[in-house]
Amino acid sequence: MAEFDFRRLKRDGQRYGTPFFNLFLLSNQKDPVRFGFVVSTHVSKLATRRNRLKRILRAQIEEFLPAIRSGTWGAFWLREPALRVDPPVLRQAVAQTLKRAGVL
Repeated sequence: MAEFDFRRLKRDGQRYGTPFFNLFLLSNQKDPVRFGFVVSTHVSKLATRRNRLKRILRAQIEEFLPAIRSGTWGAFWLREPALRVDPPVLRQAVAQTLKRAGVL
């Protein structure tokens, strides 16, 4: 996603918050399903930790991709508590948030 898309998602998207991340969603876009992941250096100074969080969420989104409605754009802004939980807890939070948002 281009930087403009992240700004647009944050400005116009519907926000769904959890202790681990904020998810911003826009529906009814013309493009196919798109998701982005933002992990700032405030979460961790180590790139390996930031990349690990993105890999966990990316894998979960790929699993749900066939079920997600076409035209959905989303972006996850991860928070520091996401570093301290096990991957299954983080995956469950993603699934619950997507269901709460009505995307699945």
